[in-house]
Amino acid sequence: MQMACGIDNTTTVVIDLPQSEALSYITPEEALDDNYFRLSEDFYKQVLESLEEYAVFTTDKMGDVNSWNKGAERLLGYSEKEILGQKSSVFFTEKDRETREPEKELANALENGKAIDERYHVRKDKSVFWGSGLVFPLVDTLGTHRGFTKIMRNLEERKEAERNAPETRL
Repeated sequence: MQMACGIDNTTTVVIDLPQSEALSYITPEEALDDNYFRLSEDFYKQVLESLEEYAVFTTDKMGDVNSWNKGAERLLGYSEKEILGQKSSVFFTEKDRETREPEKELANALENGKAIDERYHVRKDKSVFWGSGLVFPLVDTLGTHRGFTKIMRNLEERKEAERNAPETRL
């Protein structure tokens, strides 16, 4: 199943589901109804929730969060209810927002099929952590860009180990 986000009133989206769940075409009105995309939500939710060490969330094309897993809640501190509809740039430091890093990351993902970064990220409580992120575009079965997926992992323990490692000289 592929997720479609940010659908306008003229778009028809094709969604590929297993034959047992065949629903080939949907109207724009159905596409705007979040319940439509929740047909297999239990299955996909179980998969995402099993990734406890990873924050996984999706955004629309503008970077507004529209899905959130428990790993994201644990790592970033926001409940799903709190973060849905908020700009994903909230996870970037003030300095990164000033230099437009969130926008650059999305543009890079769109241009190259993915964007990988390691940088400081900001939690709800304003604490920061060193994290690794992978962003890639979400497209519907027609190839139309609909949003992004971000997978993030806390690398603070590794960063701390690097800071405390004794220097070795050869």
